[in-house]
Amino acid sequence: MVHVANSGDKLWSVRVASPRLLSTDTIRDFAGMAEKYCGGHIRFTTRNNVELLVSDEKNLEPLQKELKSKKYMIGGIGSGISNIVHTQGWVHCHSACTDASGIVKVLMDEFADYFTTKHTPTK
Repeated sequence: MVHVANSGDKLWSVRVASPRLLSTDTIRDFAGMAEKYCGGHIRFTTRNNVELLVSDEKNLEPLQKELKSKKYMIGGIGSGISNIVHTQGWVHCHSACTDASGIVKVLMDEFADYFTTKHTPTK
């Protein structure tokens, strides 16, 4: 996804799917790629995706290549789907039978292709 300022400056957001809970190893991995390709800039979306913010276009392809080599899913924009926001577990929510982690995991496994390659009819 590219953002263009009125001045013509560009910033690319590379959105990566992530689980709601991240290990320190995964956070270090994302932080390392942010340092290497993004001037240290990274953000987390409200749906718990990771966005690596690239200001130099020459870093875009190497970043995407490294993410794919590490089996991270890139996408979740436009008419694709994004992460499902859910509760922490079965016990913590009064509506846990519909949005607990287990059910979300099954759904996201089933619809993962819609995050990376497929498109839904609307947003």
